[in-house]
Amino acid sequence: MTKANTASTLEAECAKLEQAVDTFAEVMKAKLVAKAAQGYFGWNDPKWLPEIKHKLIDHAAKLYLGDVLIAGQGHQAVDVANLAMFLFYLEEK
Repeated sequence: MTKANTASTLEAECAKLEQAVDTFAEVMKAKLVAKAAQGYFGWNDPKWLPEIKHKLIDHAAKLYLGDVLIAGQGHQAVDVANLAMFLFYLEEK
């Protein structure tokens, strides 16, 4: 990565970042809605915090080791991001 050295470079970079975050957030939301439709709920209950942390570590380790796709479930990075969001939400409450 390099540092932006002009206003136009910074503006272009910010536009790319916004698009990337928006696209990723849409994929995250779709995965969460699909899981909710399967009956998964309660992510915002503090009693699940230890399990959320365990799953976050597990999914991040698999992603780090190159196990990027989960058969029939999509990309590990989406699960890592969703679990991180749960953790962020519970710890900010």
